[in-house]
Amino acid sequence: MPYVQKVKASLTEPRVAQLKKEDPQKYAKLPQAGAVIELEFDFKENGTEADKAFGVDAMNQARVFALSHPIASMIRDGLASGLAEGMTVEAVKKKVLESLKEWKPYSGPKRMSATEKEKKRLLGLPPEQRAREIEELKKLLSGMAV
Repeated sequence: MPYVQKVKASLTEPRVAQLKKEDPQKYAKLPQAGAVIELEFDFKENGTEADKAFGVDAMNQARVFALSHPIASMIRDGLASGLAEGMTVEAVKKKVLESLKEWKPYSGPKRMSATEKEKKRLLGLPPEQRAREIEELKKLLSGMAV
């Protein structure tokens, strides 16, 4: 089964202004903004098919690009927590490299919804405070009933 994904792009006002500034003659006919294209693109079912369709080099570049962002995030998180704990930059680097050995891209916990976050927050409150807040929420919600 192909992996078809919708891809949407548009020219925003700041981008149009930037283009017109860079080359006024070439981009003189651009509208201020609003040009939008949305299409469906088949990214292929798996890596082997994608390699055949788009080329191995292109797919390797895409993988590197896609995985660089979460790795950079791990480095930033590691720096923030490590430096806060008094670690040196070299020690943080070593720790991040160790954690990357077992890292699986995009396998971390999924993001919590606002409802899940609120439930977790309420469950973390002392029982009396939790009961008060739940009562306040019930009052608020009963006033919203139509």
